[in-house]
Amino acid sequence: MVHPTVDPAKLADVQGVAAKLSLLPEQLLMYIAGYTEGVLAMAEEQDSIGLHREDGYTGKKAVPSSRLKF
Repeated sequence: MVHPTVDPAKLADVQGVAAKLSLLPEQLLMYIAGYTEGVLAMAEEQDSIGLHREDGYTGKKAVPSSRLKF
């Protein structure tokens, strides 16, 4: 049974992403987790000193997945 406030289409999207992530190598998942922790820490630091931007821009470019070597 699905909770009435959950959009079934969005739930299916999330399940699809989770299924694809489960196929990735552990090293890549650890890299993604570390990158995410760093971005969140940087955002918290910027918030604490008043440098938060409303649009979420961090000033850093994402690394294309084709350049990752695992």
